[in-house]
Amino acid sequence: MPTTVDTLFTPLITAAQACLCAALDLHPAAPAMCCVRYGGEVTINDCCPGLAWVRFESADPTDKNSFPSGSADINKCAHPVGQWAVQLELGIARCAPNATATHLPTCDEWATVKHAVMADMQAMRRAICCIQDAQKYRDLVIGQFITTGPAGGCLKTTVDVTVRLVGCDECI
Repeated sequence: MPTTVDTLFTPLITAAQACLCAALDLHPAAPAMCCVRYGGEVTINDCCPGLAWVRFESADPTDKNSFPSGSADINKCAHPVGQWAVQLELGIARCAPNATATHLPTCDEWATVKHAVMADMQAMRRAICCIQDAQKYRDLVIGQFITTGPAGGCLKTTVDVTVRLVGCDECI
């Protein structure tokens, strides 16, 4: 059975992961894992070692005028070169301070988390700059940074990045 290798979306996802992992090399408390994740929301079983990820969210046919939105009017193979709005999620999860029935987290414990989460956001901003600097990925839209939790003892910080890709290898 022949193996088909995606030549459009996979290089973007690979570059995004490499950029995020490289940005985390400068992090004072880098997550233990830096991976690509697929599917819906990233499920975290154990966030205490830390987890960073790039997740493919969606891809819509687009053009330069409608980017970052997709366009229902575009037939992806009708033009000599197709364009895609590809949305990725960059995320980092880590432990929240533990509360017990007799102990609430202290201000110092929350301050430690604050410094780590701000460093997470800085690493994701650096990764976004790296992605944008890659030769194909000049058009890029950055979404909101969102921190959720603590849920199950974990805090997650995510940001969506939408990149315009040019290429329609399916039409060749």
